[in-house]
Amino acid sequence: MLLPKDIEGKRIVYACFDWGLGHLTRSIPLLLQLEGQGNEIVFLGSDAQIALLQEYGFKGKTELLDGSNLKFSGSGNFVLEGIRNLLKGPRFIRNDKAALKQLLKTFPADYIISDHRYGFSNKQVHSIFLTHQVQLPEDTPRLVSSLHRNWLMDFKTIWILDTAEQRLAGNLSDCPENGVYIGWYSRFMQLAQPLKTDKGLVGIVSGPEPYSDQLFQLFEKVATTLNCKMTIVCAERFQTNEPNITLVHDFQEADTLIAGADLILSRNGYSTLMDLTFLKKKALLIATPGQSEQLYLAETATLENVQMFSDEKAFFTAIENALKS
Repeated sequence: MLLPKDIEGKRIVYACFDWGLGHLTRSIPLLLQLEGQGNEIVFLGSDAQIALLQEYGFKGKTELLDGSNLKFSGSGNFVLEGIRNLLKGPRFIRNDKAALKQLLKTFPADYIISDHRYGFSNKQVHSIFLTHQVQLPEDTPRLVSSLHRNWLMDFKTIWILDTAEQRLAGNLSDCPENGVYIGWYSRFMQLAQPLKTDKGLVGIVSGPEPYSDQLFQLFEKVATTLNCKMTIVCAERFQTNEPNITLVHDFQEADTLIAGADLILSRNGYSTLMDLTFLKKKALLIATPGQSEQLYLAETATLENVQMFSDEKAFFTAIENALKS
């Protein structure tokens, strides 16, 4: 079965889903690996994705690509929100397929790699889908699960970001006939050992709006109620007047802080879990309200020194206890 290490001296088209930056950050080490193996790569994405990728040393070609334009209310009702966003799916996929078809006229690729962009496949080119979710959580609406399975059929190979021996994604990463486990990928995987722990409490704001806003507000509550100093890694749009909080917007600076943190607070997205397998840091994580995948991972995933919660009150209490110890 085809593995990333097997692709050398080829032409590759690569695109990532734009729900936050988690899909891109886990793709960064894979893209750099493929580039280092002598492949010519064209990456398609948003301005933010391209800027971040280049910040980490990617030298390949880039082209702008429209995003998914998903909208969330912040209510925690992901079933309803998912159905609303699903209505945009066919058009989003058609637009991706049209952009890809146009690119292939001038860049005849050997491989297409898609991190959860279902429209990035072509019958004439070996198309690879990168995921940790071959199966969706059991409580996912049948229509969504059915569409997911049907869209995956357009890909010749499925690269699964997990291992057969230690299934971090649990049942989500069940391997199909055309799938292969490629292990965990993280921008921290090059660390020989975790950086010295002396950078205190670090909170990481991630995910779609307004859930990222809710997490930022929760971190502010932690800093004010528990009277503790905290560094928050977040987008530039976030600001605060809280004297106990230091905001960091630069990714390179943020990486150093995260790798040297005493305690990390974050969502329990899968990219974060892969990061923590390499960082081996103490972390307290909370699922996005109503998000089935993160709720499932909070119940099933196990990592040393990492606790995951679906309840905000329990999460807050765990932080309080951790700061006292």
